[in-house]
Amino acid sequence: MGPQGEPGQVGPRGEPGPAGEKGESGLPGEKGERGERGEQGEQGKQGEKGEQGPRGEQGERGEKGEPGAKGEPGPVGEPGPAGADGKLPKVKAYADGQVHYEGDVVTHEGTSYQARCDTARVPPHPDWTCLAAAGRDAVSPRICGTYREDASYGYLNIVALNGSSFIARCDHPGACPGDGWQLIASAGRPGKPGPKGDRGEAGARGERGLPGSSGPTILAWKIDRENYTLQPIMSDGSEVEPVPLRELFEQFHNETR
Repeated sequence: MGPQGEPGQVGPRGEPGPAGEKGESGLPGEKGERGERGEQGEQGKQGEKGEQGPRGEQGERGEKGEPGAKGEPGPVGEPGPAGADGKLPKVKAYADGQVHYEGDVVTHEGTSYQARCDTARVPPHPDWTCLAAAGRDAVSPRICGTYREDASYGYLNIVALNGSSFIARCDHPGACPGDGWQLIASAGRPGKPGPKGDRGEAGARGERGLPGSSGPTILAWKIDRENYTLQPIMSDGSEVEPVPLRELFEQFHNETR
């Protein structure tokens, strides 16, 4: 065989032959370097909704967000049906040293209390609410007649004084009238005299009475020369004022000089 000749010129490309049978897949090659990111393509059409997948595990709780704006109040609802009448628990006497439970109602020293909580405290105490406090005995007005300075008077005592009536404002009201007394009825002024009536007819003459006993007579005269008086001595022993005579003697002396 002779030496190989130089390659000839490339001839024109022939028509492709029929496809051969598919060969076996070759081994994958090494991963090449990542190329540059291309431009974002247009968004595709939304695909059909797939079937719901299994529920995943619960995630961690996120941070609390800021409160949202207050919403507008909703419409007023219709009134509900009337409820049953409320009733207080049965009232019982307070028992010292015993625990009373919230809502219990007790009486103690004339006052009613309801427990605010379970308590063994003695009312009154912040653990108890007062429902009805004890009152005091009522005082009624009492008429005490005419006012006397040496008498003792109490609240609502009524006295009469100089035609008026006064009632005491308090216990030991002091002198009447005064700040401790209230005038309740004042004496009225005398009315004007009415017109003079017609003279009545004379009544029938009465029967003549029995003769009376004889009056005393003068038995003698007692002369007091020093004082110029005469005193009659009466038959019944009664004393009569002496009769003064000095002025008569002086007049007689003057006229006869």
